[in-house]
Amino acid sequence: MCFKVVIRHINCWSEVFSDFPNVMGELISQNVNKDRVTGTVAIYTLGDRIAILDNFLKGLKKESSIISVDNVISVSNGRVKLVKITATRQDSMSNFMYSNNILLFKEFFLKGREIWYFAGTDMTLSMIKNSISEIAEIYSVEKISEASSFNIFSNFGNRMKSSQENLLTFLYENRYFEMKDRKNLQQLSSVLHTSKSNLSRKVRIIEKNLAEEYIAKIKSIQAPDFVIHSKA
Repeated sequence: MCFKVVIRHINCWSEVFSDFPNVMGELISQNVNKDRVTGTVAIYTLGDRIAILDNFLKGLKKESSIISVDNVISVSNGRVKLVKITATRQDSMSNFMYSNNILLFKEFFLKGREIWYFAGTDMTLSMIKNSISEIAEIYSVEKISEASSFNIFSNFGNRMKSSQENLLTFLYENRYFEMKDRKNLQQLSSVLHTSKSNLSRKVRIIEKNLAEEYIAKIKSIQAPDFVIHSKA
């Protein structure tokens, strides 16, 4: 079965979202070690005000728990940004999930809340409630329908061709998306034995696919069942 848990993680950087109601985040990947947490987070604007993302990132960098914030890639004309966030480690839901071998979970950030979706049992849910209540305010806990869980955990958008996925992996492994001016495109095109213009065209298609996937996901989690319930 699947559950949805909405919390306020006290003194966590996720509270920055409370000042930016039109900005939403999604945890893509995360590495938890002894004293810090490094994660890749997708940041979306829920409207057309693109400049708000820059203000959000400025606010994020000022948070006391934040060590660094690095831009990885921007897509959809700047409406979606992938950023790498490194923060001091605090007791967290993520650590609980990993330590209890709960591998199927999703975390979203919206309006100063952390919204968790995960698969587990009633016993798992009871453990999570007892654990997280020590460090966070629990706003709601509920079971969600199979249809809702499918929308949250499934892939969205157009599936890339294998050749596109291979190229995306190549670009990522060669740190293309970390280059602010992307000047290494000419060098990478030589490695791939193609022209710079041809490689640039393929990169734009990949970025378009990524944008479509994220925008589709936004529309899904803005559906009526994705609602933050006020604390009673």
